[in-house]
Amino acid sequence: MKHLALALGLITFSAPTIAAPITLTGAEFASLSGITFPTGTQTIVGDSLRIDVMDTLSVVASLALDQFNVDVSDFEVQIDITRLIRDDGVVDFDPLIYLSDGLNLFGGQFLDFVDDAIGVATRQDELSSDGQSLIRIRSFNLSPTIPVAVNNSFLAIIGVQATSIQTNITGSINNEVANSAGTTSTLFNFSNGGPSLVIVSSDFNENYLINSVTFSRGVSVAAIPEPGTLGPMTLGLVILGLASYRRRFRFG
Repeated sequence: MKHLALALGLITFSAPTIAAPITLTGAEFASLSGITFPTGTQTIVGDSLRIDVMDTLSVVASLALDQFNVDVSDFEVQIDITRLIRDDGVVDFDPLIYLSDGLNLFGGQFLDFVDDAIGVATRQDELSSDGQSLIRIRSFNLSPTIPVAVNNSFLAIIGVQATSIQTNITGSINNEVANSAGTTSTLFNFSNGGPSLVIVSSDFNENYLINSVTFSRGVSVAAIPEPGTLGPMTLGLVILGLASYRRRFRFG
């Protein structure tokens, strides 16, 4: 029986690993295990995910990253997101994107107009997510050098580099058309229950169309073998294990 266990163990541990970049469509992102939508409403539009915001400063999507191996010493996520006009006709679109350790939020807000302030500020605002308090330890505001037109998409990029003494957060729009950075002595702490990717609304009635999510650095995931190769490999290893077991049973 030991051989059978070994055979099955080989199946478990021989799966190849896919490292970043890992890109998901908005629809694939919405279907991942570990994702929750605490507030708002969600609609799949083609390959994209539309989130209609129902409240101000509310968590609209939270993805637990347990299914990934996350390295916060050099982590980056890129979200391709389309700026939609609000249902009441007001042009307002300012999502907040964070990496969370389960208690603290590290990231920033993506603003829609040139005349919105660009800056870095330490904040201690509390956000409610599934009944727990999340603290925005470091938040910066970003706006493009030219306004992002309604119905146009832009790339929102958040990077986190956590060391044993500080956490660095960077953010940019469209690969540093606008960018900012901040450092905090608050450490990214896995024991708080994270990590997770958290998207927060800025204001009620905003609409976010997420076209894709790319984990560009700092993640990896075990690949699932193709069905055509998994079946024969599994069967062969199991037969090998059973044959060894039967020989031991017959001849002692």
